[in-house]
Amino acid sequence: LHMHEPGIPSISLLACWSSEGAMVGTFHASTPKLRAIIRTSKFEEVKTALKQVGIDFFSYWECSGVGNEQVTEHHSYRGTVYDTHFLSRLFISIVLKDENLEKTVACIEKAAYTGEIGDGMIFTYNIEESIRIRTGERGKASTAGPSDEKK
Repeated sequence: LHMHEPGIPSISLLACWSSEGAMVGTFHASTPKLRAIIRTSKFEEVKTALKQVGIDFFSYWECSGVGNEQVTEHHSYRGTVYDTHFLSRLFISIVLKDENLEKTVACIEKAAYTGEIGDGMIFTYNIEESIRIRTGERGKASTAGPSDEKK
C-alpha cells in the first residue's frame, strides 16, 4: 500500500492501520494559504497592518455575498434603489511561509475587527504545489521574494 495524502495524515494512518502487507507513507510539507473576507471600509487598516508585520504582497478583489446579517431595508442614492441584502466585501488571498501564518491571522483579526455582525471570515488551508511560470521554479523557491535568501 502506498499512501500520498499531503494535507491529511490522519486519513493515511487510518488506511495504513486497516491494510495488510508493506506500507509506505508519504507526507509532504505544504505551503499555507490564507483567504479573508473583510469589510471594504477596513481594507486600508488591514493593508497597513499587514505591511507592518512583513506581508508585502497579496491579491484582493471585490466580492459580494449574503451572510448572517438580517438586513431588510433598501437604500436609495440619486434615484437608484440598492438592495442591502448583498453586502460589498473585499476578498484577500495570501500565500505565506509557515512561520508567518499565525501572525498574519492575528493581524487581520485585529485590523478588520469592528465588533459588529459582518466583520468577515478568515480561512486557511494548504497549497500542494506552486510553480513560478517565468522560471519554472517549484515549491518554496517559487514563492520566495527578493528578501529571501536563496538556498
